[in-house]
Amino acid sequence: MSVQMILVLSVVFISIIIAVLIYILLIKGQGPQEVKKVQKDVEKRKFHIASLDLPASIEKIKAADILIACKRIYDVFVTLDYQNKQSAHLEANEWHTWQMSLLLKLYKYNRDFFIPEPKKIFHEEFLNISDDGLIILINEILRKYDSIVKISQTKDALCTEIKWSAREISIVFLFLSRYKDQ
Repeated sequence: MSVQMILVLSVVFISIIIAVLIYILLIKGQGPQEVKKVQKDVEKRKFHIASLDLPASIEKIKAADILIACKRIYDVFVTLDYQNKQSAHLEANEWHTWQMSLLLKLYKYNRDFFIPEPKKIFHEEFLNISDDGLIILINEILRKYDSIVKISQTKDALCTEIKWSAREISIVFLFLSRYKDQ
């Protein structure tokens, strides 16, 4: 090999090393900025329960009565045994807007919902959701509610709107049972 060839290969090799180092420095330099950007995006996407409008008839119900209604919804939820259903079954819309409104009112009252043994109630896909993941999921539900529910409708009309899946109801119950710990 000639000296010129060795010199050219050395220059190419050094250029590659420099390019890789510059690339690594650029990525590290953007890391914290990107994390901050993602955090800001999550903050922008948060939907605060206080700003959620519920039907007037739901808003008038006292906290103790909402809790009783939510316990009845929970009893039905447990009876339907979603823990042992296939994941695909959880996607079917089986719950009506009146039920979802009652659950969200409990959240709006800033009340938690004690579930003694979540592992015996919830489908396995929900048991490992992180607190941050749960917040993202509850915010998706709040946004959906805000965009599709006509709060001027009567109770009877809201009871005929079957727009909520077992997955969404599971997420709300799980959230209500855990959010005070966050």
